[in-house]
Order: sequence, then structure tokens, then C-alpha cells
Amino acid sequence: MWVGCDNEQTIAAEAVPQHQAAALWVKEGEVHVRVKLFAWLNVPEYHVVVGRLSL
Repeated sequence: MWVGCDNEQTIAAEAVPQHQAAALWVKEGEVHVRVKLFAWLNVPEYHVVVGRLSL
């Protein structure tokens, strides 16, 4: 598992009226999540590699 900020901003503050925002995707068998707390502010997004898919 990996957690950190990668200086990418993919969740637009104007498009997210909620307090939190998240995005989920799978890349090369790994499950990734991007989380933004206090989404209306100019704060960093956290990129988390949650785990690997098992078939």
C-alpha cells in the first residue's frame, strides 16, 4: 500500500460542492483511490494505492 500527495489536482474544487471527494480506478491490477478532504478549499489530494486485484 502507498499513500501520499503527488502534486496532481484531478478533482476540481468548483465541480465538487461536497466536503469530501474521491475517485477510484484500477491500473495494471492495482486499485487506486484519490481523496480530497475539505474539497472546497485549495488543499492537496491524496493518492492511495489500496491493493491488488485477485482473480
